[in-house]
Amino acid sequence: MRYPLAFMLAAMCIASAPAKRTHVTWENTGNRDGRAVQRITVTGDCDFSRLCFNSLDNVTPLNPADTIVPIFPGYSAIASPRFTSGIDSLVIELSSPALTRAQNAPDGAHRVNRDGTTEAVDYMRISFTSTAQWADGSRDAMPYGDEIFAINETIRPSAAPGAYDVVPSFKKVNLGDGVLNLPARLTTKLTPMPDGHYRITVGADGITVEAADATTARNAAASFRSQVMRPGVAALPLAVIEDWPDMDYRGMMIDIVRNYQTPDQLHKLLRQMRDLRLNVLHFHFADDEAWRLEMPSLPELTSMASRRGYSLDDADFLGQAYRGDGNPDSYSTTGNGFYTRQEFIDLLRAATDMGITVLPEVESPGHARAAIKAMEHRARTTGDTSYRLIHDGDTSKYSSAQNYHDCVMNPALEGPYKFMGAVFDDLIAMYDEAGAPLPAIHIGGDEVAHGSWNGSDAAKKFMADNGIKDEKGLHAHFVNRIRHMLAERGLKMSGWQEISQVQGDEGLLADQLHSVNFWINTSPANTEAVRRSAQAGCPVIVTNVDYFYFDQPFNKHPEEPGLPWGGYVDDLRTLNGYPRSLYPADIPLAGLSTTLFAETIDGPAMQDRYIFPKVLGAAERAWNNDSTYTDPEFIAVMSERFFPAWERARVDFHVRQPGIKVENGTVTMNSPYRNATIRYTTDGTEPTETSAVYTAPFAANGSADIRARLFINGRQSLTTYTRR
Repeated sequence: MRYPLAFMLAAMCIASAPAKRTHVTWENTGNRDGRAVQRITVTGDCDFSRLCFNSLDNVTPLNPADTIVPIFPGYSAIASPRFTSGIDSLVIELSSPALTRAQNAPDGAHRVNRDGTTEAVDYMRISFTSTAQWADGSRDAMPYGDEIFAINETIRPSAAPGAYDVVPSFKKVNLGDGVLNLPARLTTKLTPMPDGHYRITVGADGITVEAADATTARNAAASFRSQVMRPGVAALPLAVIEDWPDMDYRGMMIDIVRNYQTPDQLHKLLRQMRDLRLNVLHFHFADDEAWRLEMPSLPELTSMASRRGYSLDDADFLGQAYRGDGNPDSYSTTGNGFYTRQEFIDLLRAATDMGITVLPEVESPGHARAAIKAMEHRARTTGDTSYRLIHDGDTSKYSSAQNYHDCVMNPALEGPYKFMGAVFDDLIAMYDEAGAPLPAIHIGGDEVAHGSWNGSDAAKKFMADNGIKDEKGLHAHFVNRIRHMLAERGLKMSGWQEISQVQGDEGLLADQLHSVNFWINTSPANTEAVRRSAQAGCPVIVTNVDYFYFDQPFNKHPEEPGLPWGGYVDDLRTLNGYPRSLYPADIPLAGLSTTLFAETIDGPAMQDRYIFPKVLGAAERAWNNDSTYTDPEFIAVMSERFFPAWERARVDFHVRQPGIKVENGTVTMNSPYRNATIRYTTDGTEPTETSAVYTAPFAANGSADIRARLFINGRQSLTTYTRR
């Protein structure tokens, strides 16, 4: 049968029409008397059975038809008979404790269809822009314009940085007479001098970089080109520069577990680390929420445990944590992904070429939920039970710091040691193939919940048979056995602070420890614990949460991302994290490391904004333990050297806010930088790229809601509000 052309075209349009999407918006309608009302609006296709979110915690539906169904710690569903094909919109309201930070909004939204399949939704969180959303009565932590104005007045630089003002700063710069016109030839030369030392001579006929080894010379040259011989510089003063690090270990820990980051993103970070003379990438690839590195001996670790989605039993993939769209095979979010063996080898080769050691971390015996579930999957699907990390009949009751109840290996079993041995051997093979140094493996060892083995008959018998008094002793047994396993492979052990606090009868032998990250907030009690550990031989790596955890928010602005459980960390906080202000001179310090856990990171741009510019202060303190730049001098180097360089390298970064002072009816604004633009509004709307530019003080004319944002090098700040 033949059909008219118009009929055929109409049929084709119907067949190709996109399916109706589900659109979801979330907003905090306001706080009152310690409670908030969260409003979730669903439009479009409303025919499904559940609407799932991460971080939908401590909520009560206001409509009795709606129910909250817990699925997984931090992962819940809203179920309601109101989800039906008979409507195209509905509103769900939830009562919760007061919400004063946008970070506490739910994320990871997706729908569950009536056949059990999942589907992504278009999800939008409405920003906090009114006082009722971030304040609760007298509780109001917003840094208002007058407070920021006062801060900016103290940190704003008065002059441009000098030709040789870099980060980390040079130890000695001896200026000569005359200048070297650029472009000019730069050569490297091997010269006997102490490890890590180098000399740069800027002479009339060119630039020479000298060091004892090629890697140090090459990295010094790369950093000099990037920071000193940058675009727009026509000449350099003649000089002899001598430089060396105060600490041998200068690290950055990157978590790719909670939210995945691609190899391309880490290669970009490596290049920035090289230019800042950081030399250890602490690679956190395994934790409760996922396993992100291919292990040929145990393929289930990635085939099962690198995938997250809508799972009620963690049988074939893990339950969704932090981010995702419910689909374990979707790569549109940071929920899923892993590094292949070859991708990791390529990363190792790149790092080695830059003089950066990659320190792999295998979290154990706690923070091991992903490994535990993967090995249960292996036992169930292959019949091989020899790698099981737990045993049947264990009735232990515990809750980890992340509220998991099934995340700790059992040290009384042989499975954990066979498992760790296989992982160690796979790692060693990858490092060998890459030609990369592997001085140690970090075993984690932190946050083992109390009661982790109190219901395990195997643990009770093992402890009785081996004279182990308590769970702390069982943890110590695990740490020491793993230490011996590493020593047999010619490797040392690294770990978090807790491994120094669970010493068994053997103690922790100094010659078998590579590094220990001391992370707990600075306090007299913690200082004494660090002192005891150092006296026992632990190489202390300064990693204090209140100075060097980059996942802490920049400040108390409600739209600043991050979890403030350890405080607030900004770019000047890291700069002023002087190691000897944190720990007294009688505690030997082996290094300094930053840390970035990824619970709140939704992609590479956000990871960049957590790291840059906070990393500048940490790099300065790891290289130069003593006082160098003042705050205004540092702000000048940061904004006038690094902001343009990061813009060219497509590295995102955080910028500070403008200040607003209203006095005697006159509005004055200020910037922490010398070369930024401030845009503002006086009608209570949010400033944009087209708003008025601040050039001079102006009359308020009765306006009580003045708002401003700062714009610099293609980036913009959060909004600054006037206090009302």
